[in-house]
Order: sequence, then C-alpha cells, then structure tokens
Amino acid sequence: MLPREPGAARTARAAVENWLASAPAAVRDDARSLVTELVANAIEFGRPPIQVRMERKPTYWLLEVADAGVRPARGATRFRQAGWGLRIVELLAESWGTGENGSRVWCRISAAVRAGTRRT
Repeated sequence: MLPREPGAARTARAAVENWLASAPAAVRDDARSLVTELVANAIEFGRPPIQVRMERKPTYWLLEVADAGVRPARGATRFRQAGWGLRIVELLAESWGTGENGSRVWCRISAAVRAGTRRT
C-alpha cells in the first residue's frame, strides 16, 4: 500500500523494477512509465490507500493500480482529465481499462515488447 503523496510514484517504480528484474529492458521501461502515470492519477484523483499489483501471464504482464476512491466515474473520464498521462498509457500498454467505479486501472504490457517496436 502506498500513501497519497508524490513519493508514492518513486516507491511504485522501485517495486516494479524489482518484480521485473528478469524481464526485457523494454518491458521494464514501459512498466516504470506506466506505473508512474497510474500512481500519479491515483494521487491526484483517488483516495488512500493506493495499491499496486503486478502479475505475470503467459503472453503479458498485468499491472493494476487501485485506490479507495468511491466517487463514481463516467467511463475513464476521471483519468482523462489529467492530460498526457493516459496518452502515455495508451501508447505503451497493449490494452488498458478501469474497474470499480474508476478506482482501479489495469494495463497489459506485452511480453513480446522489444525496443523500437512501439505501436503508433
């Protein structure tokens, strides 16, 4: 669990780096960027505590960031208001979405990510 403070993104990045120690560098880079954006959104719009979960699947890594927010979201509007953050998520993630009234955001990072093969 992370507090609702700016240092939370740094803590989350370090945890993701540890979880993905044996993953390709491009996967680690993408995961660090994704968790930074998602934790920043949870700090800005959510409620503590903030939780980060990473899970390895056969063809992708699943990254989830959740907070204790109870305010209903209209789609992902709550997160789209932040600016560039979700544009970065859309660029780096294989797919992403929200759940639990917008208090949980998940994204998939392809296990096949290679440097120089970003989607556009």
